[in-house]
Amino acid sequence: DITIHGVTMTLIIPFTLDVNGKNAHMIGKFSLDRTHFGVGTGQWEDEKTVARNIDVAIDLAVRQ
Repeated sequence: DITIHGVTMTLIIPFTLDVNGKNAHMIGKFSLDRTHFGVGTGQWEDEKTVARNIDVAIDLAVRQ
């Protein structure tokens, strides 16, 4: 789940996971519509200033 501006939504994040011994590497990407969270209202509502869809990329490496 992700909460932004008090609005909680459940996300399914597509990702790849590569595990090599004690190391793991996860890469994922998803897109959010900022208006679903009440972000970008008023003067920021126009998509010419701030895009409506925001891309989020995750690149996480773990070593044990």
